[in-house]
Amino acid sequence: MSLLGKITSIQPQRAHPDRVNLFVNEEFVLSIQLELAYQLRLRVGMDVTAEDVDLWKQQEEQSNAYELAVRYLSARARSRQQVTDYLARKSIAAETIEYVLGRLESFGYLSDNKFATEFVRSRILNKPRGKRMIRWELQQRGVAKDVIEQAMDEYVDEAEAAARLIAKKSSFHKQNDPQIDRQTAFKIAQYLARKGFKRSTIEAVLRDWRQTHA
Repeated sequence: MSLLGKITSIQPQRAHPDRVNLFVNEEFVLSIQLELAYQLRLRVGMDVTAEDVDLWKQQEEQSNAYELAVRYLSARARSRQQVTDYLARKSIAAETIEYVLGRLESFGYLSDNKFATEFVRSRILNKPRGKRMIRWELQQRGVAKDVIEQAMDEYVDEAEAAARLIAKKSSFHKQNDPQIDRQTAFKIAQYLARKGFKRSTIEAVLRDWRQTHA
């Protein structure tokens, strides 16, 4: 190991008091988080090698990337792939991303199984969609097929979801003109198809709708 010298100063940054500048032999070496410096037990007079500095830089990058990921997840639940893509866009190294993902999963902050289940429940309650579309949405978020299918067990009654979706649309309310009713039925079919409902579900919902509007 190549000895660089001794730590001669550890100075808090004025603009960022949660970070410190590290000086070895009176020369600036790196800036790291105050918490990390405490964890590493850095102190004035401590011998420092080049390998130490490389390791501290790696740990600093890991810590920064982890904080980025936690903030990203604090807004709402995300899939593993979404977190990966987000960190990659921040120019985080692949090996650091893997470290962060592993740490998040170990603390229970990241789970595709949990994410997929909550996603399906949210869609059912707040934004009804057909099973086909929900599967597609989860696939777009990088969730594995077997995880998606397990989460879809939460989705019991597609026809009920379609009916609730129609009920929210004021333009589908009862009309007196038979011609308008036919046009509305056509619009309903198109609307449900765009939301990912299968044909048999749409036909069943339309039958109920026609009986209600007879």
